[in-house]
Amino acid sequence: MHDAAVDGSGRQDQPGDRLLEGSSAEQFVQKLRELSLAASSPRDINGRSTGSGLPNLLPPISLSSNYTYLRLKFDVFKPEVSFRLPPLPYAIQLLGFFEEGFCDYHWMLRRRFRERLLQMYADPRSQAHDQAWLCCVSIIMALGETYSYGRLLDTAKGNQTGDATEDLPPGAELFEQGLLLLRNPLEEARVEDVVALNLAAFYCYSLNRRKTAYLMAGQSVRVALLLRLHEPWPKTPNSTLKVGSGDSGINSDRIEAEHRKRVWWTSYCMDNMVSTEFGFSSGQDAHAHGDGDGASTIPLPSNEGLCDSDREEFYDGQVLAAQIGLCRIKALVIENVTRQIRSDSNAESSDAVFAAIIRYMDMLRRWQSSLPADMS
Repeated sequence: MHDAAVDGSGRQDQPGDRLLEGSSAEQFVQKLRELSLAASSPRDINGRSTGSGLPNLLPPISLSSNYTYLRLKFDVFKPEVSFRLPPLPYAIQLLGFFEEGFCDYHWMLRRRFRERLLQMYADPRSQAHDQAWLCCVSIIMALGETYSYGRLLDTAKGNQTGDATEDLPPGAELFEQGLLLLRNPLEEARVEDVVALNLAAFYCYSLNRRKTAYLMAGQSVRVALLLRLHEPWPKTPNSTLKVGSGDSGINSDRIEAEHRKRVWWTSYCMDNMVSTEFGFSSGQDAHAHGDGDGASTIPLPSNEGLCDSDREEFYDGQVLAAQIGLCRIKALVIENVTRQIRSDSNAESSDAVFAAIIRYMDMLRRWQSSLPADMS
């Protein structure tokens, strides 16, 4: 172990010679940024910066708004995965079964997803760059196989049945492929990463892998919060998304705003679904509840404001809104009843618990009575 470095002249640097002018964290990051950018600049044979050339494949510093961080190779590491999908006719059937069985929540923009899936089958390399989307495709196909179990002829599956392992549940091989493709979002997350985590948590929950589902749903919560999915979008001043506008940009913004909102609420439902089984509060309760009665400051999913073409991208918003209402009641029971039962055992506390149970049973009846006629 060396306490001092030796330069080319043979002189030893004293420890004091290497001190920065400022010792704050901000000063350190700024110096590191300058050194990194200088190191990445193209240089000629004499070591002088040329100021031109090919862009650095791994920028040392990534900037997002006012947020600056040191980028590591791990951030862009992509493992080699042998990606396999079922034949196109079978994949279309699985997508149909998925949409039939799991339309309570929001997973993707339906029309765009189907178009992109067809594009991938026509040109497999066209989507090879998007690891998060490939992960979503794999898990959606896996859930479709789970829901379609016993309802499809083996001939529809092509060569899939020959490779199936009898000990694994339906869709397990496709799900494991999706896990290999599951990105660790870390510093550069996207909405697709939240969707992938929601899908993975939901499939794990169906396998009774509740601990894994809890961890994945919790990560989905954190990533959704970092992406500000719980806040209005877009954030431009005086922005209004008018219904039926012919402007394709406005239409796209309206769809994206509803997409982000529904991904947020699906993340809330996934986290709540698993957390309450362990007796924990959801990580999003502080953002989903505006007051003690469960009123939310975040708009619920709704098809209102969407034109006919926009609605093709979404399931019925009333179904997801009903799921959210049920999740809120469960969260309130866990927060105000279960914990009180665990902490107190005297008669006065028992009366309070009983009164709380009556109150939440009334809330459940009101929730049921508020359901649309075709859902009640």
